[in-house]
Amino acid sequence: MQFDEAKLDFAYRYPFSAEAKEIIASLESSKVEEKYLKAGMIRIGQAFSDSEIPFTKTQVADMRLVYLVSYVYARMLVSAVGNSPITAYLVAKYSIAEAKRSGEALSGDTRENMQKLGKELEINFVEKGETFELPFYEYVNVEPKSNKEYALINQQLERGIVYLNRKRMVRIFEEVIKRSILRGLPIDQKYLPKEIIESSAKLKIPKPKINPSALKGGPASDWIEKLLEIPLPDFRHRAVNLILAPYFANVKNLDVDQAVAAIMEYIEKCKGLNPQTDVTEAYVRYQVSYAKKKGTKPYSLERAKSLIGNAIDFGAVEKKEEKK
Repeated sequence: MQFDEAKLDFAYRYPFSAEAKEIIASLESSKVEEKYLKAGMIRIGQAFSDSEIPFTKTQVADMRLVYLVSYVYARMLVSAVGNSPITAYLVAKYSIAEAKRSGEALSGDTRENMQKLGKELEINFVEKGETFELPFYEYVNVEPKSNKEYALINQQLERGIVYLNRKRMVRIFEEVIKRSILRGLPIDQKYLPKEIIESSAKLKIPKPKINPSALKGGPASDWIEKLLEIPLPDFRHRAVNLILAPYFANVKNLDVDQAVAAIMEYIEKCKGLNPQTDVTEAYVRYQVSYAKKKGTKPYSLERAKSLIGNAIDFGAVEKKEEKK
């Protein structure tokens, strides 16, 4: 089947785009094809093991089509992992890797394609030479919450306009792309072919890890400082209630406002991994005030493993401790 070259080039770079969906629809195939399935497995493997899916430039139409269709298969595969406690983490990890791939493609793409993609993603920017202008109210909606470097206070802001260089603008695109991909995942398993579900069982499932080297010596609560470096995909209510609120209130001895601010900063980091959360500032404030009033202490590392061990890999910590 012949495709418009420019449309296929855009679609394989940005497989979530309208052009990509149009090409996929034109294939009119409901059968699982082995070459696309294998490519999808590789794609997921790269996302899980390397946290990024490399963008490969090619002029070969068949290869472009494989890169495009394997995106569809990868979405099904990550959805087929099941109702694991870390499903949200896996979906977010995959979405971030896909966004990075498209960001890499965008870095070397034309201005026309950047404008086209921006319009499709509803990113209302103006390009002037090497500078990109974005209204501040637009910027606060798309800034990457997981990186303080992109906080509004750290940007060049004049008269309500945020000024960005191309590298930073591409990072904004990545954030919007990530959110766009996340909105459609996971796909309900009842819509997935059995071949996809069977193949997903072969995937090597990663977990976030706490670096054990930071746990040598020091107070028993040092591990919590390492936890604060790792976004939690789930279990956030219990982490706030049983670990973070008592820690900031009664170990760090912060006042209520300071403790709430510190915890909400961590929740924002978690939302960068998986934006779905109902942990509110009001909930955090209640838990901090309660911990302060009762003088409760945070869970120990051992108890934390039973609480959030399905979301974070504590195995590396245990192995390190055994060698001492």
